Amino acid sequence: MAYLCSEYPPGKGGGIGTFTRAMGRALVQAGVSVDVVGVYCKGQDVVEEDRGVRVWRLAGARAPLTRFVRNGWKLTRKLRELRDGAGLELVEGQENAFAALGPVQGVKKIIRMHGGHHFFAVTLGRRPAAWRGWQERRSFGQADALCAVSRHVAETTRELLGLGGRRIEILPNCVDTEMFRPREEVREQDGLIVFAGTVCEKKGIRQLVEAMPAILAACPGARLADIHRAAAEAIKRGLLDLGLITDSAGDQYKTWFTHGSGHFIGIDVHDVGDTQRPLEPGMAFTIEPGIYVRREALESLPADADHEAFAAAIRPAFEKYRDIGVRIEDTFLMTTSGLKCLSDCVPRSVREIEALMKARGRRVSLLPVLP
Repeated sequence: MAYLCSEYPPGKGGGIGTFTRAMGRALVQAGVSVDVVGVYCKGQDVVEEDRGVRVWRLAGARAPLTRFVRNGWKLTRKLRELRDGAGLELVEGQENAFAALGPVQGVKKIIRMHGGHHFFAVTLGRRPAAWRGWQERRSFGQADALCAVSRHVAETTRELLGLGGRRIEILPNCVDTEMFRPREEVREQDGLIVFAGTVCEKKGIRQLVEAMPAILAACPGARLADIHRAAAEAIKRGLLDLGLITDSAGDQYKTWFTHGSGHFIGIDVHDVGDTQRPLEPGMAFTIEPGIYVRREALESLPADADHEAFAAAIRPAFEKYRDIGVRIEDTFLMTTSGLKCLSDCVPRSVREIEALMKARGRRVSLLPVLP
């Protein structure tokens, strides 16, 4: 079988890539021949082997007007080669995987719903984009069978895309037990809840924090430890896309992301506090990831071959974004009724900021009204 996936580690991407790796390795151990085919921003096609999984990283087309068709043709041609050579019988992909795919006779196509564009756009209160929405609908029209990682994803997608009575199997995502397993040196701690995902709305971090009062009522000793690594991983992917780092696996991102993701506030703006302490009403803290593209950051790099090569590789992107700093700092207060964002009145979208700048000279209040 084959997976259509352009996020296979160690390339940029997220959960779908790590899921595909875990499933591919397990299927190989079970005697299944597994290929992973994806389009990447590389200069030439390459093939790698990962514990028996063959990973085809195809060089993607860059011209915006023809990229969709050309990348779809490359994927189609590779799948036909695998069918004719290795006897490919089945190909699986996410919601939009088959949108640009041409006919591959004799190969069944399965969509595994992880939560696609329609699902996340609507659940986050936004209207689906026309182009991405069309791709998703076309992909579902090409699929021979459907499965989903949860009943919620399945039924929400069924309603949004009008899938009617089509059968959807529920197949929860697997867990790589080589990576996620108990370690003898790490003791269990009663009441500790660890969030280890990307810190963004669609991953559920806001809902988890807002649920803390109910959790505390049932389990008074509960506490939430959000891993700084999660924010760092999100920033790494963004910096890689911008060309400001060349390797998302190392510490290059620290050149631009120079501080932690938040701190307590109270008597002082940067107050002391134990991050392992249970959340309680009255606690206030910030969440403030930021990047700063400063000339001094490059000039202060160690004078060795590796850092000189890094500086040379990211120089075009640095010249494009130099002297730009971005930090979104939000302040939160834990109350008896839930988490309150004290800074939600501050403008952050382009339209809101432009309106604020036009209002200069007039008295504008950004202070929240507290009970």
